[in-house]
Amino acid sequence: MDQLADSIVTASGPTEFCISSVDLQAATGTGYTYQWYQDGSPVSGGNASSLHVTTSGDYFAEIYNSSGCLRNSEHTMVNATLLIPVITAGGNTTFCQGDNVVLSSDHTTWNEWYKDGTTTGITTQDYTATTAGVYKCYVNTGSCFGFSQEIAVSINNLPSTPSITPGGSTTFCQGGSVTLTTSAGNSYIWSTGATTQSISATTGGNYTVQVTDANGCISAASSPMTVILNNLPATPTITPSGSTSICLGNSVTLTAPASSAYLWSTSETTQSISVNTAGSFSVQVTDGNGCTSASSSLASVTVNNLPSAPTITPNGSVAICQGSSVALSVPVNSGYLWSTGATTQSINATAAGSYTVQITDANGCTSASSSPVTVTVNSLPATPSITPGGTTTFCQGGSVTLTASVGNGYIWSTGATIQKYFCNHRRKLYGSDYGCKRMYKRCLITNFCDSKSIAHSNQYSKWSDNFLSGKFRYTNSKFSYFLSMEQQCDNAEHYHFKFRKLFCNGY
Repeated sequence: MDQLADSIVTASGPTEFCISSVDLQAATGTGYTYQWYQDGSPVSGGNASSLHVTTSGDYFAEIYNSSGCLRNSEHTMVNATLLIPVITAGGNTTFCQGDNVVLSSDHTTWNEWYKDGTTTGITTQDYTATTAGVYKCYVNTGSCFGFSQEIAVSINNLPSTPSITPGGSTTFCQGGSVTLTTSAGNSYIWSTGATTQSISATTGGNYTVQVTDANGCISAASSPMTVILNNLPATPTITPSGSTSICLGNSVTLTAPASSAYLWSTSETTQSISVNTAGSFSVQVTDGNGCTSASSSLASVTVNNLPSAPTITPNGSVAICQGSSVALSVPVNSGYLWSTGATTQSINATAAGSYTVQITDANGCTSASSSPVTVTVNSLPATPSITPGGTTTFCQGGSVTLTASVGNGYIWSTGATIQKYFCNHRRKLYGSDYGCKRMYKRCLITNFCDSKSIAHSNQYSKWSDNFLSGKFRYTNSKFSYFLSMEQQCDNAEHYHFKFRKLFCNGY
């Protein structure tokens, strides 16, 4: 009968340890077979006389001798306290190129970091991972040691650096803009803070953009796009060549400051324009950058109608005698210009000719010339001669008739206006039209040129003093009735006369 195997198990070291393993050795003998158990369960592959143990448990072996007799070995308690550090990631372990993640060990000391199975030489508690790989931490306290779990770090490439395409010229005038568009991305970040694919640039400066892809990775900034903003030229001021209140038919020149180009409200494009119509006018100027100013303040032009052509009024006949004059006048106005060069409201015309005048009103507007007034100057008649009807030397009570040469009218030095003049010392009147000779006392009537037809009457009548120089005759009979004063010639306003019959021509 075969002897049963010894039940003693020998450990290669302490069965309570902080190292990686221990070997348990059962009794050996010829023809022995084994089955190791951990905590009552067969250990897979545990069919040798020894068992390499790395984990805690209650270990024993079933030992069969060559006869197949069984003996269980003694139980051996293994307390394997392995050192397994724990590492944690301080952020996402998949990140964009240029970013990183901080890996931290739960041990403040005794750390050694590995990447892809190779030591990095870093022994700090924290490790900053900037490249893709598999990271773990080895901790060796001197009595215990072990590797942490592994953490895989992945890195996403950045999107390509974007480009900016302008939608027009990047040099423009104040108030203008240009659209800047970047290449397609998942999202956008402009240097202005805008987050759209296109932006409208209205100010000068450098513009850049970054794009973000589906992984959230942000590209490098684009090359800058430079935008130049030119200021508008100053608002122009219109300078008139004179008063902007003009007369019909005249004009005023409006001038803008010197610039490269001009645009008037009349659509004219010159620096100056000539205006002869009423209205409000403005201008814009364009500088060398092609920038156009705001419109100028309005220049208002007023067109005043011309005054009506005046009418010349003469103060008498325009057929005058040599040495005389006639006054020519026009209505009151602000100014006058006669064809003679005179500038008064009235002129005295002494020479023959056509006279015209223009007037100027309060607006300074001058009328058309008046219709001409033609003045005729008649030569004086020849110097008259006086022919006496008798001796010019006579006694008191006598008379002589003085006769002037024939003319249209007469003015004697005595004031008489008849061709023949009767003189006597006693200042009595004699009538001679019908050869009659009768004296009228008290008043000398000197004018025998005028005559009137009157009705026969013996009544008194009231006559004004202009009849004192008249000779009146009733013409419907052969009798002549002459005016005779009954009262004194005393310069009173009115005189009373009666008619007396004179017998003439044999009656």
